[in-house]
Amino acid sequence: VVVSLRPRLPGDAFVRSGIRKFAKDPAEYEVFEFQVFDYSTFGQEDIQEHKQGLLDRLGGLLPKGKAARYLRAVRAEKNCMAGGCHTRVAQTPSGVSGNQDAQPGSVESHDFAEGQLVGVISVTLPPGQTSTTLLFNRIFIVTAGVLASIIAIVTFYLITQRFILQPVRSLREAADRVTAAQEEAESGAEPTRGDASPRDGSPMEEKNEKASWQEAMTITEKIKTGDEFELLASAFHEMLGRLKIAHDRLRETNRALDMQLGELQARNIALFESNKLKSEFLANVSHELRTPLNAIIGFAQVMQEKAQQGEDGKTTRYATHVLEAGQRLLTIINDLLDLAKIEAGKVQVHWEHCSASEIIEALLNFTRPLAEQKELLVNMHVAQEIGLLETDGGKLQQILFNLLSNALEFTPPGGQIDVTAELVEDDYVQFEVSDTGPGIAPENREKVFEKFRQVDASVTREHSGTGLGLAIVRELATILGGSVTVGGEVGQGTIVTVLLPRRRKLRQDSGG
Repeated sequence: VVVSLRPRLPGDAFVRSGIRKFAKDPAEYEVFEFQVFDYSTFGQEDIQEHKQGLLDRLGGLLPKGKAARYLRAVRAEKNCMAGGCHTRVAQTPSGVSGNQDAQPGSVESHDFAEGQLVGVISVTLPPGQTSTTLLFNRIFIVTAGVLASIIAIVTFYLITQRFILQPVRSLREAADRVTAAQEEAESGAEPTRGDASPRDGSPMEEKNEKASWQEAMTITEKIKTGDEFELLASAFHEMLGRLKIAHDRLRETNRALDMQLGELQARNIALFESNKLKSEFLANVSHELRTPLNAIIGFAQVMQEKAQQGEDGKTTRYATHVLEAGQRLLTIINDLLDLAKIEAGKVQVHWEHCSASEIIEALLNFTRPLAEQKELLVNMHVAQEIGLLETDGGKLQQILFNLLSNALEFTPPGGQIDVTAELVEDDYVQFEVSDTGPGIAPENREKVFEKFRQVDASVTREHSGTGLGLAIVRELATILGGSVTVGGEVGQGTIVTVLLPRRRKLRQDSGG
């Protein structure tokens, strides 16, 4: 039998909707919703209490004008039906009944089936109370979320600091200790400016350095995290141990090198003093030797003239030998004296205006007898645009004389010598002396400028000399602000080029 519920439904729309929902779905038991607050359903006392409640005091934080409606379904259950609250008794012929209290001959029947909707319970909560409860629930949820977030952040921070950053800081501290020890060792080992003796560092500095190393080793030993950081700390500890051993060895090596450096500095000072004494000795001895030698040469010339007048051939020959030997010895002494002055720094430059053509022509006239004796052809070419040079004429003459003397000595009979001077880049004058001698190999061109050095240093060498000519030429050219180079081809001759500034200001501008 289908019974319609429409005549039995109340006038409340919320209740009617809930009853229909409960009747349609037996699994539904409750319905809850907010409704707009209707003051007509409450008494004046409730309305006044609501208006003066927490809702007004919170200044609009709560949802105003809404009440909570709750609907609970009441269904017929098995135990309820067994209790007889939903049963009625009717008389039967047999008198058998399921109810012990029924009279014999009655019949038991039920108004509702199990699980059938019996009724509903409707509860309406005032808006103030519901909103207050909801507000407190929201505050509790928000507070709980904030506290949970703070606890999570603090926990994460502590875990990060304890298990991640702390080992990293410890390793960094150990590295800083090692760096500080290294910097302290380097600063303590550096000598002060002007101090010739090395400094090994004071015992206190060495003790502090060892303490820093020991602290770094201790820091790495204390890292016991049981993870990759502990493995990293262990590897770092082993690395520090090996580095400490290498550092100690390097320190001992540096100490030994410092001692050797001190010895070398002392030897250099001694060599400098010896070289200075040698230069002074050569200057003094050369001066003392040149004075009597000039007298010997002078008397030899007088003897040669008298022997030639008396037609004494033997005396003339002896006087000529004495004169040649004296001239050669005088040349050697002059070279030694010039070299000693240069090394002692006592060379003075006398700047003056001089003519390159006049200097070269005077040198050719002076050396013409030797050139004619060896049947050498000597050519001279001086560019007219050179004009007057601002230099030391005496030193320029000595430079060209040494070059011309070497060319006359090493050029075979019948050869040719060319002396040229030309302007280069309008600021420099290039002097060039070339010959047709044996030439100089490229690997020996720098050796010829060394003092007391000759290409042929054997005892049976063909040409004599001290090996100071080109060395003096380079020193004098450097003093005048120029340079000297050697060229040519082996077997075809030698070309010596001297480049000098045309004016003194060029040398001053270059730092001279």
